[in-house]
Amino acid sequence: MDLNDKVINLIEGKETYKEIHIYDGQAHEVERIGLTAERWVKRAYEYRALTGYQLLAVVYFALHEIGNVNRDRKRIVPQWANAITKAIESGKIVPLDPDSYLPLENPPQADEWNWLVDLSIADSFVSSYVELTCTHILKHLINEIYPNNMQEQTDITSSKKESIRKTENLCRAIACLAIDGYGYNPNDPKSNVPKELSGIMSKKFDVEISDRTIRNWIKEGLENIRINQHIS
Repeated sequence: MDLNDKVINLIEGKETYKEIHIYDGQAHEVERIGLTAERWVKRAYEYRALTGYQLLAVVYFALHEIGNVNRDRKRIVPQWANAITKAIESGKIVPLDPDSYLPLENPPQADEWNWLVDLSIADSFVSSYVELTCTHILKHLINEIYPNNMQEQTDITSSKKESIRKTENLCRAIACLAIDGYGYNPNDPKSNVPKELSGIMSKKFDVEISDRTIRNWIKEGLENIRINQHIS
């Protein structure tokens, strides 16, 4: 298989995968056919590195699949391979050893494409020719191969951000109530207000929260609010 065929196979090829499914209380090995790209796109995105083959593959995908389908795809890989070779010679791309992740001691041979390149460097190189980055193309590929994956990641991130916002707002509210309702002095590190609040919660509501925890909440809340200068 020549370079062109190897690169196209990374995008369009199919492989047989073995999966373990649990049903009737037992594990069963099931074979399924999936895209070769399943094997590497997620890993490349998560580890922020591409092999030379994969760099060519994402460019091929972008130009042939996302762009004009009437392009002569046989010209994409060899012309970009030539551009990558020149970028290595000029130092714009630094090929890395796939085992150590350190720069190769000697430039790779013309038929060697198993070296690695940092995704940020690949992004800079590709975007100097087209208005795309490898990161963007990988996201697109992941979304096509795993249609629910990106949405799940977005939902998880949004949920975490919402949880952080809620915690910050609660700490702000506690700090404001401690100052305005119980005379807490932000400049007094030994204020008895946290202990007083802990006692109120315990006696009136049977809620056990230590004064140390309440003091930390107030302290955290104070970091996110502005206090009028006349409070002392």
